[in-house]
Amino acid sequence: MHSITKNFKFEAAHRLLSMPEGHQCRNLHGHSYVVKVTISVKNISILSNPNMVIDFGQLKEFQKWLDDNFDHATILSNNDPLFSILKETGNKVRIMPSGDPTAENMASFFCTAMENICRKNNLKQEFILIIEVAETVGNTASFQMIFTE
Repeated sequence: MHSITKNFKFEAAHRLLSMPEGHQCRNLHGHSYVVKVTISVKNISILSNPNMVIDFGQLKEFQKWLDDNFDHATILSNNDPLFSILKETGNKVRIMPSGDPTAENMASFFCTAMENICRKNNLKQEFILIIEVAETVGNTASFQMIFTE
């Protein structure tokens, strides 16, 4: 398989209400997130450019999406009462649709956005996406998905 990997970054705050009372991650806190995207294909020779999986420049769209939606935002679960308070005061707030805004849930959510970018840029064959989300150096969660034609 041929693969490419590109790193993206954004700054955001979150809190994890699923953690027990007294756990530090229940408190609102921030991270300098790094999102590592790996795209792999089985047969590079049938791509529109048989010399590359996808042009790195075409992936800039993902950074723009992260910047528009998550950079300097507060990311909360859909049942967090803090959402309406922050929204009313004009803060940039985002809801993680699949539960708490953990690195694991972010990785799977980001996978859908990256799939759309790949499809839009003519990646028509089967491909594998691996999305890794690092909250801190050394703490990374990942999600992997195979997409068919």
